[in-house]
Amino acid sequence: MAVSSQRPNVEALVRCARLFAQSLSVSPLPDARARAVVDDVLFGRKDAWAGFTMGIITREEVTNLLLAHLHTELVSGLARYPEGEPWKRPELRDAFEKALFDS
Repeated sequence: MAVSSQRPNVEALVRCARLFAQSLSVSPLPDARARAVVDDVLFGRKDAWAGFTMGIITREEVTNLLLAHLHTELVSGLARYPEGEPWKRPELRDAFEKALFDS
């Protein structure tokens, strides 16, 4: 199956990271930090985008990997772990998937 090699919209993903923070009721990451996490997961150390474009990992796996890394950044250092699983909310996942795959 052919996979689009068009790059994700990183600035839209930074905005999604702010929405993610809001859904967790935590302070958002500074934009530069959110951008660094996105870049690291998609194009750097994890290189998830290359794995996706080669068909090694799925859209869902790319989305989950990015959400997991952003979640870790958002809650690290908190005295109390936020309740709930906002990454499962369709509106949040849809926003991330749109920024990742429909840019």
